[in-house]
Amino acid sequence: ILLGLALWFTDKNFFETSLVIITAHIPVMIIEGIVTGFCVTFLLKVYPEIIPVKKK
Repeated sequence: ILLGLALWFTDKNFFETSLVIITAHIPVMIIEGIVTGFCVTFLLKVYPEIIPVKKK
């Protein structure tokens, strides 16, 4: 994302390239979010002391 934004603000000729880079990374970000969510859920079940969460 930073590369795409850097290209976007550098020059108008890089607009299409930056758009392709940003668009290509959206599925990767979604998959990373899902995997991170599963990891946090697993850690909360197995070893809840590792992630401090206030419970009501």
